[in-house]
Amino acid sequence: MPDEKVLSGCEWGNILVWDDGMIKIEVSRKNRRPCHADQIVQFLYDPQTLQITTVGADGFIRMWNYQTIDLANPPEDEKFVELEPIFEIEVKEMIFGAQLMHIVESPGTEDCTWFGQDKWGGFWKLHVEVTTNLRPAEKIYVTHTGPIVDMAPSPRGLYLVTVGRYGRLAVWSVLDKKLVLFHDAKPFRITRILWLSTEALKSGCAMVAGLANGLIKLLIIRLKEKLSDPEGAKMKFDETNEANWLHPIQVPISAMSSRNG
Repeated sequence: MPDEKVLSGCEWGNILVWDDGMIKIEVSRKNRRPCHADQIVQFLYDPQTLQITTVGADGFIRMWNYQTIDLANPPEDEKFVELEPIFEIEVKEMIFGAQLMHIVESPGTEDCTWFGQDKWGGFWKLHVEVTTNLRPAEKIYVTHTGPIVDMAPSPRGLYLVTVGRYGRLAVWSVLDKKLVLFHDAKPFRITRILWLSTEALKSGCAMVAGLANGLIKLLIIRLKEKLSDPEGAKMKFDETNEANWLHPIQVPISAMSSRNG
């Protein structure tokens, strides 16, 4: 900070203010609620507004009045300062909060556009500003995190399905080198995948997925419009129907094969 104080997060989600190598203040919300429900992964400071912005792994971005924190003078035996954020932005997908890791401002823009990355390989378009008409966060891209554990080619066109270490499924256009569809199987991760031939299903949109709990699922992926007009069809992050099929074993599926592909 300009006054040489240092801000840090902690395991329980509060803001710690350091001075001369010592913790001078711990900031929490009212009634000692944590500033974030998970760790704070990034701090930003605006010297014009004297606001600090915290980015939490709980999917929230919160703005705070730093001047209130800086001028606080709690007693030596009670170094807490209880403060509510000026504004907050929630970044989430359906009901799940994005586990944000970092955000950066888009250069050359005046509409407060930022981009963020979450723990699971998702990239978000964000609008970080204090306003009553806030545009919702938009997930614009997603990738696997870690190695790919299985893959299978499409029986219709040059498409490839891949499965990442954390059990999420992605369909790629080989020619365009673009992501076409992304599916997150919950609560159990996918460990193996087969893309069934057109003999099994004429549309070529059926897959068999082996899961970490030993379950085998049939996945029907809505790729009809993408296969016929990949340029005109907008990519979807989850456009898949699942059906429980078999539960032959109680351990992760490690291999599958099909006589007809």
